[in-house]
Order: sequence, then C-alpha cells, then structure tokens
Amino acid sequence: MLINEYSGQARAKDKETLYYASKIQRNLLPPDAAMASVFSDHSVIWQPRDIVGGDIYWMKQFDKGTVLCVCDCTGHGTPGALLTMLVVSALESIILPGNCDDTAGIVWRLDQKLSVVLHVESGTKAERRITDICDGCDLAVLFIAKDGTVRFSSGKIPVFVCDGHEVAQYKGQKIFVGEGKLKNKDEIIVYKIPAKNKFYIASDGLFDQIGGDAGKQFGYKTFKQIILDNHHEKQSVITGKVWDAFEKHRGEQVRRDDVELIAFKPYTTIYKL
Repeated sequence: MLINEYSGQARAKDKETLYYASKIQRNLLPPDAAMASVFSDHSVIWQPRDIVGGDIYWMKQFDKGTVLCVCDCTGHGTPGALLTMLVVSALESIILPGNCDDTAGIVWRLDQKLSVVLHVESGTKAERRITDICDGCDLAVLFIAKDGTVRFSSGKIPVFVCDGHEVAQYKGQKIFVGEGKLKNKDEIIVYKIPAKNKFYIASDGLFDQIGGDAGKQFGYKTFKQIILDNHHEKQSVITGKVWDAFEKHRGEQVRRDDVELIAFKPYTTIYKL
C-alpha cells in the first residue's frame, strides 16, 4: 500500500511537471499578434499527443521578410520536446538578417548544427552504436517576402498551396535533418510561389492517423478536398473543418502522434514590422 501511495504521488508530480513543461514549450511558439502582422489570415492547430511533444513551429521577422519554420522532431512526449528545444536554439543562432531568405541554406546549416550537437560522427564505431540516437527532424523552411511571394525548402514536411482552383502538394525531399549527410545547400530544392495563394503545412501526425471502418490512414485526399472546397472561408473555419474530419476519422482509435497544421495567407502588400 505504501508503494502504491508513493507511486500515485510520483505520478501526480510527474503530470504536474509535464504541464509546466508544456507551458514552457508553448511560450516558444510565435505569438498570435506576430503572425497577424505577417499574414492577412492564419490559423494553427498544435496538439501534442502527450502534453508536450516533438512538433514545433518558429517564426522571426527581418527587414527582408519573415522566416517560418515548421518542424516535426523524432518521437513525441518528453524526448520529442527536448529535441524541439535544440531545434529552436539552433534556428535562433543560424538564421540571421543576411541569410534569412536562403531557405536551402537554412536547412543545410540546421542539419550540420544538429549533427554536431547530437555527436552523430563523434567517437569510435563502438561508441557511436551506443550514443547514436538517430534523432533529428523533418522540416519545412519558408521565407515570406513583403510582396507576399513565398519561397521554401522542405525535408519530408508536405507543403500545400491552394489558389482556389486546385491544391498543389509539395511532398518535400527525402532529407532527415540532423544526420549531417548533406554535403552542401545545392542538394536542396527551393520552390518559389507567387502571392495570392493560401498555404498549409502539416506534420505527419495528421495524415498517418488510423481510423474509419477500414482502419486506414487519414491521408491527403480528404484534407485537400476540404481546403479546396472551403478556399474562400477564413483559415480558422478551414482548419476547424479539417480537425472535425480528423476526429471523425479517428473515432475510438488512440491518437498516434502529435498533430500540427499551420494555415496562412500572406499579405500581398508591404506590411509593417
């Protein structure tokens, strides 16, 4: 009985600690007012599976424009949350006024930075077998210029662009950021999208969720149809419908992963910093 009582106290303390950690993690996210100064309309779904999680998004404004990074770190819960702290710290150090519009360079620099911090290549082969945790992140880096054009590079994070007539899906390259395998930024593709489009960036926790009578993944088809059918609605309405469809699909199934969806429409005229 004493063991059970102690365990109960420990579990309560653990949960209290996690909720405080969640507060810290939420404070890393861009304030809504900052996003409203860059986007004419935006909405965010950020739902860690286990109070804290491995999904994070980061934004910073510069004279040239704004950088938005959407990241899905390895795992979820506490390990994933620890990695988000590393990623945010790295982004703060590598994204500067002079390179903020170089999305390929940002992906490459983050890959190099994380591989060093996580000691990917340090030690003997035997030591690496013990210490190499093969962790890192999927990542989309977007640069939003002041005229509303967007350029981006992505490693495994899908970016969806809707013009009201169709939804273009950019799957992202098969790059796992943090392995340190990229030789230079020239290996990374940069896409450039004109103004007057809506953008949707989501982690795989949305699309990989099992549910429905057939036990299939939520997938891309329903998601793309919702954002196309509701293109002229506010972004909050669209993301609300996506979440409702996701939860209906999930049904009684346990949520498998963190879920993150960033939806926005840039201003098409110069905004004030």
